[in-house]
Amino acid sequence: MQTANNITSAKQSGGDARRCVRAAKMLLLQRRLPEAIDLLRKGLLADPGHREARLLLAKSLVADKRLIEAWAELEKLLNGEADLGLSVLLVKVCLAVGDPNAALDFAERFMNVHGWAGGLRE
Repeated sequence: MQTANNITSAKQSGGDARRCVRAAKMLLLQRRLPEAIDLLRKGLLADPGHREARLLLAKSLVADKRLIEAWAELEKLLNGEADLGLSVLLVKVCLAVGDPNAALDFAERFMNVHGWAGGLRE
């Protein structure tokens, strides 16, 4: 019953991103992917900078095969950062969408941030 109350509370508030993340995780455990995605989007409306909510949203969108939407969320997460895990996930999404040039661009961008000069296209 506590779980149902947490989910209902998070849905109604539309606010507190942390609460939305907790409730979305419960929904994901119940295989209620579309509801979890909607809830994470609501949480991000209240707090667009909430990294955990955006990461969980991106991964949920990948799981739901909504790759273009996942791509956009991953780009927001990376925005100037050099996170290997996110970069690899974004490269995989680009390849799954059928855009190897974008995959190479993101891989090169990651390598340049780390000072690992390119050569991927050679």
